[in-house]
Amino acid sequence: MENTFVETDCKFTHDGQTFESGGSYLLPCTDGRMRGVVYVNNSKRSVTTWHGEHIASLDTTSTYRGNFCTMRRITFTYQGRKFIGEYCPDWADACKVRSTK
Repeated sequence: MENTFVETDCKFTHDGQTFESGGSYLLPCTDGRMRGVVYVNNSKRSVTTWHGEHIASLDTTSTYRGNFCTMRRITFTYQGRKFIGEYCPDWADACKVRSTK
């Protein structure tokens, strides 16, 4: 399906111990939207995979005060579809996103 991707092989080894992440993905949902997890590199204004490969450029970012940290809201376009998401940059660069209608 167009616009779909699932990142694989998200492992790294440190001091002889191997760690694994689920990686980034964009998949269709039953409501017709795409949902997934991507990573944000604000210094390059880029949306990336877990490995740091460029997916899309950030269209906009804004911040607001959440319950536990300052949240960042992002928008980007991937293969002609607009996506929105939000995340807490104090904790991680992983961002849960969904396409807009």
